[in-house]
Amino acid sequence: TKLHAAAAQGFKLPDVRQLYLYGPYPVRYPNPDLDPETYLSYEAGIEQDIFGALSLSLTGYRICSDGKIIPVGTFPAPGSTWDNAGEFNYNGLEASAQSVLMGMVTIRAGYSFIDNEYRNEKLPYVPKHKVLGGVAFESFGVYAGLEGEYVYDVYADTAGAEGLSNYLVLNAKLAYTFLA
Repeated sequence: TKLHAAAAQGFKLPDVRQLYLYGPYPVRYPNPDLDPETYLSYEAGIEQDIFGALSLSLTGYRICSDGKIIPVGTFPAPGSTWDNAGEFNYNGLEASAQSVLMGMVTIRAGYSFIDNEYRNEKLPYVPKHKVLGGVAFESFGVYAGLEGEYVYDVYADTAGAEGLSNYLVLNAKLAYTFLA
């Protein structure tokens, strides 16, 4: 059994697109007066190995942000631009499981929930739900793996009026190690 906790402080500077480049998407006009985003992050979790064959993990976190850079009036609105939001705090929970079968096949599954709403506003471009999964084979220098991530409940605006499409990302990898 492993317990873990962490606290971190960080910031993100506005990028060139947000400061100086005109749209087309997701906003039309840049904002050279943007301030950096600042963050405080706290997390705690537990990981449990069961007989060396199954690993379960659960982590909860809280992120306190100030000055988050968000789109205001999304494209094609004539006045759409970037702006700093005020305080925006959100919580999340991640759960995962991993098992290794016969020392060669690894199976992974996970789920992530982000409470992307604060003071009746949505956090733009942050999904509320993510489901992850994968399977990999590794033996005799051969690696073959397939991983997938399904993301849903994502919005492009703070009002939650402009929902974005759910999507699935699949990644496949095939490799062989010649010299080991």
